[in-house]
Amino acid sequence: MYFYARDYANAEPMIRLYNSKYPDEPTSIFWMARITEATKDKDYKTGAAKDYYNQWIGKINEDPAKKKIF
Repeated sequence: MYFYARDYANAEPMIRLYNSKYPDEPTSIFWMARITEATKDKDYKTGAAKDYYNQWIGKINEDPAKKKIF
């Protein structure tokens, strides 16, 4: 996976493609948060990924069964 190879330039479009194919899955939102942290908020000081994490929490709260996956 591009993320683990620290190839964030290729990871982001792949995650966006995944999200467009599976918009109801919270996984893509979680990975966008991780990419945003890695590229824009390495020290976790600006909260750049906060919106993605809030969206992700909202998605997993829609279906309690999805919480067990994480």
